[in-house]
Parts: sequence; C-alpha cells; structure tokens
Amino acid sequence: QIYALSFPEIIDPETGEPVRALAVESAKTIRVEVPKGTNITHLTPVLELSPDSYNAVFTQPWDTPQDFTSPVSSEDKSKTVTYTVTVVERQED
Repeated sequence: QIYALSFPEIIDPETGEPVRALAVESAKTIRVEVPKGTNITHLTPVLELSPDSYNAVFTQPWDTPQDFTSPVSSEDKSKTVTYTVTVVERQED
C-alpha cells in the first residue's frame, strides 16, 4: 500500500513545505496539486509506503523524473496493485 506521494523539489507556496498528497486506499488513487507553471511531465516523486507494505517493490524507476500519464504500480510478491496518480496544476485565485 502506498501511503503518500511527495515531490520534495516542489515547495507549496501556501505552506512552505514540499508538495505532498495522501493516497485514497479504497480507490487506489493519489491526487497531487502542484503550483501553477510546474512541468507535470518531469517530476521525481518520493513514495511513502504504509507500514503493512514492507515487502513491496516498485515496477517504475522512481529515482528518475516521471511524466505521470500512466498508472503507478507497486508489487508485493505475486500481487500487483495499481494506483492512479493524477497531478494537476493549482489554479490561481
């Protein structure tokens, strides 16, 4: 199980903290809002696993930038779970 996803290199101007979103486990989704103007096709995520996921491995190379147009996958032995990650630019008020 993925607990959260963050982008440490992107700082939320409202909080001063890295952009981060929690997974909705029941729907296997993560929706991340980034500041307007962020290149959402070139982001390097940090994934946080839930404590129950100590055997999980990722099928994507998470140490390189990703474009997030495909689902995120994590795998625990023979069980594959797919999470859909949506990254959207926050609209200016």
